[in-house]
Amino acid sequence: MSIQEDLFSGKITRYNSDFDAQWRIYKAPKAASKKDAMKAWTQTASIRPPHDLMLLCIEEYLCDIAKSKIYKAHFASWLRREGWAGYLDDAKYRLEHPAPKVSARRAFKASDYPEPTTRPTRMQHRY
Repeated sequence: MSIQEDLFSGKITRYNSDFDAQWRIYKAPKAASKKDAMKAWTQTASIRPPHDLMLLCIEEYLCDIAKSKIYKAHFASWLRREGWAGYLDDAKYRLEHPAPKVSARRAFKASDYPEPTTRPTRMQHRY
């Protein structure tokens, strides 16, 4: 495990990179304890899905609570109650069927839009 505690203060000085990525995406409330979340993250290590699938589950959860405007659980609570379980099927589907990538140039190509028949004069632009 890549968690280290300072021997004198008991503070965690470094977190696991997978945990850090999940913590940043989850955007926990200000009152949430990162140390408590890390403890829950290590406790659920044996039952948690792989990292890339977990990131998608977090994204699905965040989209769900944004639509329904419900209370956002602390990351530690969400982990301990296995909050990812309800989003696992959608996340697996997104992992197996990624969205096609569209380049920004293609999406906003000028030839896709019809040319106006008459161009406005300079005076029409002012008013």
